[in-house]
Amino acid sequence: MFACAASLAVYQVLRERGVDAHTWGAATYSLPAVAGDPEEGERWRADVAASQRDAAPDEFVFELVTSEGGLGYGTNIRSCAICHLFGRHDAMDLVPYMCAFDDVVSRASGTGLRRTGTIALGATHCDFRFQPGGEALTLAEQFPDRIRVRGE
Repeated sequence: MFACAASLAVYQVLRERGVDAHTWGAATYSLPAVAGDPEEGERWRADVAASQRDAAPDEFVFELVTSEGGLGYGTNIRSCAICHLFGRHDAMDLVPYMCAFDDVVSRASGTGLRRTGTIALGATHCDFRFQPGGEALTLAEQFPDRIRVRGE
């Protein structure tokens, strides 16, 4: 449910920019391949540039980063549509759990997600770093007082 709600938030913004459901759906499955697929990488870079250039209030704004040493890849989220939406409904205390769901997806897909924080946890940005096959570092491990999940 959480991943679907997050995907919906992104899709609503992209749909207003002319992205159809099939394009967004395919992109959600190919994100880890961006680092190795030049065509997919170019499309992702174009989306990143558009988010920085044309973002409406309360939309996602993000940037691509390369990991040190050229291994892996990453994204910085500079403005979070989920935080804006939940903030309007006085539910910011729930957003760290939305963020932590990314750790569940990373664990299942083996993308090795590591973050030092998220906007919802008070950071200036969300620093997603992926190392496929690498060891993940979950938010619940780093912020046990803010994200209380079983098994972490």
